Amino acid sequence: FIEKCGPKHYRWVHDKVQEASLLLTKKSMASFQLDVGSSLYYCLDEESLEEELFNVTDIINNGNVKKRPEFARLNLRAAEKARRISAIQSAANYAAKGLELLQDGNILTSRILTLQLYTIGAEMEHALGNIEKAEEYAEEILGRDEYTIMEKMPFKVVSIRKELLVDFKYDQTIERCLEMLKELDYKLMWSRRTAPLQTLVELKKAIRRVKNTKMFKETNYSLDNMTDQKHLLWMRLIGLFVYSAYQSRQPLLHVVGVCRNVQITLDHGIGTESGVNFAGLGLLVVAVQGDF
Repeated sequence: FIEKCGPKHYRWVHDKVQEASLLLTKKSMASFQLDVGSSLYYCLDEESLEEELFNVTDIINNGNVKKRPEFARLNLRAAEKARRISAIQSAANYAAKGLELLQDGNILTSRILTLQLYTIGAEMEHALGNIEKAEEYAEEILGRDEYTIMEKMPFKVVSIRKELLVDFKYDQTIERCLEMLKELDYKLMWSRRTAPLQTLVELKKAIRRVKNTKMFKETNYSLDNMTDQKHLLWMRLIGLFVYSAYQSRQPLLHVVGVCRNVQITLDHGIGTESGVNFAGLGLLVVAVQGDF
């Protein structure tokens, strides 16, 4: 029905074939789209498939799709690409379709694929403000025994973000963050009683460390990106802790969190929360020391 007419392009073999395709019934059209999409998926080389990823995935999804792991994986790939270009709604749609295509709806069919689809689905739904849907995804994974603590952590973060941004339970969010950080082998606070002393120590330490880094002394110096999942979760949880402390007017906890995320960045590289925490430290230096 189609033929190659260039390194990355295809066309109908004849105008009559194209006309016939337009006359297909809805049911046969769906089957036809699946055949075309499948042919493209299996025949295109990796570079061509990446370039036409959204088109191929959409054609397959519009067809009479069978539950096959390769098509679920294709939707995951499309969701990840959509997320990279900030097409949040499309990423959420691809993740949802990928979950539909997991064979028999069995979460054990492909453990890693399932986890990846639920992860990006929860993340995108949360970004869209669909908190209930994000919670639904999170609860699906949190209720399964086969996933490790580390694998469940991003979904626990979704639950915490709901408490913070929807229910406004700032004190509860602070406690949840401290508990989860402990599960991840990270102790943030010495104790609430010693918070004034810890605040002073953390602030002095963070300022000293920043001033002693090459980043402070050399204009063209840059840190590597943070890649370790545990370190990224530390930073993300501390970011939620900092926001909760600010909203609940607990400045000492706020300062401790900012200083710790700066130190985590210096130790392990740049993460999603690094920029705002360095800016926060800068404001603290100006406010406390009058150092511009």
